[in-house]
Amino acid sequence: MGHTLFAVLGLFSLNILLYCGHTQDVPQPVLTVSPSWTSPGDSVTLNCSVEPPSAGWRFFWYRAVPNLPPSNYSYTSDLLPGSTTGTEQGSYILHGQTHTAGYVCRAGRGDPVIYTRYSDVKFVWSGGVNPAASLTVSPHRLQHFRTESLSLGCEGTSTEWRVVMVDEFGFMSSCSYWGEMTGSTCNTSTRASSGVYWCESETQCSNAANITIHSRPKAQLSKDSPVEGRMTLTCAVWSSSSSSSGWKYFWYKDKRTSEPLKTRDGVLFQSGSISPSGGGVYWCRGGRGDPVYYTKYSDPVVTNRAVVTLQPDRPEIYSGETITLTCGIKDGGGFEWEYEWRTPHYYTPQYTRGSMMTSSVRGDYRCKGRLKFEDSTTEWSDALTLKTSPRPKAQLSHDSHVEGSVTLTCSVGSSSSSGWKYFWYRDKKTSEPLKTRDDFLLQNRSISPSGGGVYWCRGGRGHPVYYSEYSHPVDVPRPVLKVSPSWPSPGNSVTLTCSVEPPSAEWRFFWYKAVPDQLLSPYLNYNYYRYELLSGSTTGTEQGSYILHGQTHTAGYVCRAGRGDPAVYTWYSRVKFLWSGGDQSLHDVSSGVNLAASLTVSPHRLQHFSTESLSLSCEGTSTEWRVMKADGSGFMSSCSYWGEMTGSTCNTSTRASSGVYWCESETQSSNAANITIHSGDVILVSPVRPVTEGHSVTLGCKLRTKELLDDVDFYKDDKLLPNAVRGELFISAVNKSHEGFYECRGRKSPQSFKSLTSAESWLSVEYPEEAASSSVFLVMLVVGLVSGVLLILLLLMFLCRYRKSKASSLSRSQKTNQNQSEPQATSIHMMNQGDAIEENEQDE
Repeated sequence: MGHTLFAVLGLFSLNILLYCGHTQDVPQPVLTVSPSWTSPGDSVTLNCSVEPPSAGWRFFWYRAVPNLPPSNYSYTSDLLPGSTTGTEQGSYILHGQTHTAGYVCRAGRGDPVIYTRYSDVKFVWSGGVNPAASLTVSPHRLQHFRTESLSLGCEGTSTEWRVVMVDEFGFMSSCSYWGEMTGSTCNTSTRASSGVYWCESETQCSNAANITIHSRPKAQLSKDSPVEGRMTLTCAVWSSSSSSSGWKYFWYKDKRTSEPLKTRDGVLFQSGSISPSGGGVYWCRGGRGDPVYYTKYSDPVVTNRAVVTLQPDRPEIYSGETITLTCGIKDGGGFEWEYEWRTPHYYTPQYTRGSMMTSSVRGDYRCKGRLKFEDSTTEWSDALTLKTSPRPKAQLSHDSHVEGSVTLTCSVGSSSSSGWKYFWYRDKKTSEPLKTRDDFLLQNRSISPSGGGVYWCRGGRGHPVYYSEYSHPVDVPRPVLKVSPSWPSPGNSVTLTCSVEPPSAEWRFFWYKAVPDQLLSPYLNYNYYRYELLSGSTTGTEQGSYILHGQTHTAGYVCRAGRGDPAVYTWYSRVKFLWSGGDQSLHDVSSGVNLAASLTVSPHRLQHFSTESLSLSCEGTSTEWRVMKADGSGFMSSCSYWGEMTGSTCNTSTRASSGVYWCESETQSSNAANITIHSGDVILVSPVRPVTEGHSVTLGCKLRTKELLDDVDFYKDDKLLPNAVRGELFISAVNKSHEGFYECRGRKSPQSFKSLTSAESWLSVEYPEEAASSSVFLVMLVVGLVSGVLLILLLLMFLCRYRKSKASSLSRSQKTNQNQSEPQATSIHMMNQGDAIEENEQDE
């Protein structure tokens, strides 16, 4: 009669034995089977031992008989023959084993006998067919992929079946754990794993199948070195247990899509190999069966070629120059690449950018591309061999001085050396090169400066800039013009002084007036004025000075020097101005307004806030005007730089700055105004034009809020002035002693203004004869013209009367012979002096 055993997860329940009321270690029987896989009819040895080892044991041997239902896997035990009272030996031989069966053992000792628990079930497996119980595997093979469906069918004399398996760790489970039992068939899912599978009925075990479950294989793609420009790619599928038989191969380019390549896609198919005709990124995978079972995609393989290029590609590279090397992947668009570089001095294993900036070193440069996040790379590119030359030195040359214009030319390297920009330095080599503001015309590698001195140049190219060495210096004579005084009173003499730097002998000096030119040009350049020789300056003067007599209006002057035969001239000096604040040229006698050129400033004062708009209007006989300004450094600019010219009026913006402002027509310059643009809170209110001696003037002090300050002091030449009343300084009769610099200072700070001190402005005074001197010529000219016309009319009248008197004198001559005592003075009294002289001559 059998004993029932219960197995849970392949383990039988434990029996806890109590010895003498004390808990002891429970002896455990261990069963081994040898061999576990038999051929039909072979003998099998069962070995049973007790652990921990001890003596006096007898061993009992059992066959494990399946105990259905199929959802469980419990067994009943049947004693094997000769095992009723146990055996002293721990081994038992089974003869003629023909099919799969399970066995257990246990041990016992003492009287009454105390038994150990049952050992775990151990199986002897047979692959032979048992007609009473048979296992069928579909697909009919021992190896399967995890993603494949697996069907295990049980056939035989029984009506009830279960499918069980033991994995590589000895863990036993039934179909319900890793598949689904439908009738006598177990259909597996992806939970199935490698192990020994068999069927069990109520009395029999089927043949066993040692099935291996593989993960989905991954195709392996390799490439051979190019031969005669063509590369071969080979795809293979390998598993750990069998060859890659039955596979077909599918190829993909540039992206893994559901549509594999066809032969027309420019590849030659040779079983598992292709020979692409162009560069690209390739994948492959294998497939077999129906429906097709696909392997995983291979890793990508790159067939593109890498090419190193130099940017910019110049024919000559200099040592130390920063260059940009670019690794280009031919036909590699649409992919993210990383790069490896080999240079003459180092190797970069991974570089995320395709361009590399480096200091130029002669030698070979190579690169290759690597697909980002992948291991596949291109082959190393062909070498780009870089040859370098030593750092070049700039060459500076200058042409002959023609018409006062000098051109300096800078060059670097040979005629094929390209990409250079040129940097110019004057008087000393500094880190700050000259700008166009320095009165130079930059023309590629040439300049035409308006001043002299010592000049250097050097070239630069690339980013960051690579500089050549400085050129040798070139010393160019420089004429320097000074005007004294620069603000003369009308009619005063002005001295022009011209010198050449560096000083040298034998120069003759030429003097010119700067006449406005190109009035409508928005840009200030060396053609902004044309130069007219002053009288006595045709052949030049030995003296470096020239005196202008009776200067009455604003005008600009230049000078230059020349020596040798033929003469070699310096360039022209910078234009220097002498300014006049009074009205210029012809005046209206009644109003004092300049009819040829006049500047009107609105608001009518010399000081303005930096936030104010300023209007500068030109009036006179011209139809074209420009408004000019000279700042404190002598830099000249026209309205287009800091305002907007509309007709004859320049409206300034906040870009206006302090300086001398004036109007220019084609032939004349207007009165000048020395305007101060103040960023403080207070300005001085003073007149724009000079004040005539004897006239009154009022000075004021104005806040930025457009209010007049009441509590204020006025200063002249930094000395406090008395008599300021209600924020104004009134001078009833101005004289020359009132000329000077004036400013105002507030005593209190309303509305929290920070600064209540204005800038200084010059108050100019002119004598009445100075104010009228320019009008005298007009009066004399008018009187002269009127007198001339009257004299002509009188002469015509006297001529008519003379002809009449000639006829009457003939008749009177007869009466005279009759009466000689009548006086000649009668007729003389009746004629003018000219007629009397003429008649006396006739009488004689």
